[in-house]
Amino acid sequence: MGNQQSDSGDGGDELQSEDYSRLILSLIRSGQVQLVRSGDGINFDYIDESESDEEEGKEEMNNTEVGNKKMDINDLEQHVKLASGQILPLPNSISPIIQQRQQGLRTTQGFKARVLSRYLPNNHSVLQRFRGKAFCGQFSSTGEIFMSACQDCIIRLYDVTDGKFSLFKSIGARDVGWSIIDTDFSPDQRHVIYSSWCDCLHLCSIRKENDLHLELDMRPTFGQSFCAFSIKFSHDSTEILAGSNCGYLYIFDMNEHQRTLEIQSHEDDVNAVKFADASSQIFFSGGDDAIVKVWDRRTLSESNPVPVGAFGGHTDGITYIDSKNDGRYLISNSKDQCIKLWDMRYFSGREGVEESRRAAARQGWDYRWQSAPRRRRKRKHKHDASLMTYQGHGVANTLIRSFFSPMHSTGQAYIYTGSCTGSVFMMFLLVKFSKILTDIYPFKKCFVDFPSILRIIFKFNFLKLTFTYRTVVVCEMFRGIRLIIKLLLHLGIVRSDVANIREREELLCLRILLARYENNKARCFRN
Repeated sequence: MGNQQSDSGDGGDELQSEDYSRLILSLIRSGQVQLVRSGDGINFDYIDESESDEEEGKEEMNNTEVGNKKMDINDLEQHVKLASGQILPLPNSISPIIQQRQQGLRTTQGFKARVLSRYLPNNHSVLQRFRGKAFCGQFSSTGEIFMSACQDCIIRLYDVTDGKFSLFKSIGARDVGWSIIDTDFSPDQRHVIYSSWCDCLHLCSIRKENDLHLELDMRPTFGQSFCAFSIKFSHDSTEILAGSNCGYLYIFDMNEHQRTLEIQSHEDDVNAVKFADASSQIFFSGGDDAIVKVWDRRTLSESNPVPVGAFGGHTDGITYIDSKNDGRYLISNSKDQCIKLWDMRYFSGREGVEESRRAAARQGWDYRWQSAPRRRRKRKHKHDASLMTYQGHGVANTLIRSFFSPMHSTGQAYIYTGSCTGSVFMMFLLVKFSKILTDIYPFKKCFVDFPSILRIIFKFNFLKLTFTYRTVVVCEMFRGIRLIIKLLLHLGIVRSDVANIREREELLCLRILLARYENNKARCFRN
């Protein structure tokens, strides 16, 4: 692995150039390598036939029309523009804005949001590294506390009042099966709850003065292993709403300290629950049957669990639901790689609900370790009742969450979502094109728990992936141009980005890729 360059003459350079050209053309024609334009040059992107196109054609997706004519007759646009201050003319400089505020002018919510929206997050930094995977991260309603939950069975609470993440309490989780699944803050900022694969939810105090850790027994009656995939406090902190496996919804009363409601709400796992507004009377649920249902707490009973309405438009399971907290609008994220915006005044008919149910029943892929099939992007729902559809992110590996942006700082003019690519996407709520506003941290892959992968080592400009039963060494660069190759390795995708190496190794890498294509399935890509 010396640093000396080859002393070949002009004739050798020509032959080597021909060799490079032949290999690259063969790889491009085969579809195994794709040229992708980026801000810092040209990337070579390796494509596997069985891989989804989550990231393929991002530019095309950003310009895909997803608008709906209902938006033209809907008053959401006016509300959002008013709350976010988009209808207010503002000078380019911040100085006259501050001067007007000192004079008692421009103190409305829209004005504040318009100013703060100039400072949207657009970069990242590593605050702490964990041994396990962190599936939960959440700010309190006041924004003063941040909570993270990890596979190491520890809930960490950070004080962010001074802009810094200062760890002030660590909570050791109990009865954890595989990982902490979901968490939530109580609106009174006194407690946190968490769920896992066990029959109980757990309630913990936030402050050290009252060190509380209680079990909240849900007592499922269906006799199978129990897990609450989504849990939410009511706005008065007196009830806990939970959606679990096998399609059940639960309500736990904090005053009576017992479960007060258990209904079978969906045909499959309930992955998401959310209250519609501060009254906590209306709430939403979404499951693997691809349907979002609306429930009224005042009319709901175990003997007659009938929703007041449902939304059909997704073609695969729901992973998360967020409410605009106005009792009218909500968004849902789905394994069909879409986020949809809904209006409670436009429920779906029976045809739309049944079409979503049938589409979900036809799915044959497992989002936990497989990539979404390419064909699903072209599949359309004939009776889609959503106002808008947003695409560009990837939903796989885990239940990806999506949210409305905060009211106080943005007027809820944006949607931000996680992605299985390891990125955070921010999208405009009102645009009729799903243009990605910000793509934060776009070069880490999201994994679930793949025990076969032991470690990834960067050494001597090589990417070495060590498995329990195989070792693959890949070297990647081509004449100083940054080369990114996506490798489908057993149960996950590993993206590598390494420094320049000798041309001999570069050529060897291209030959390896070409041989992999010609041999159809290389040994390291088999299940």
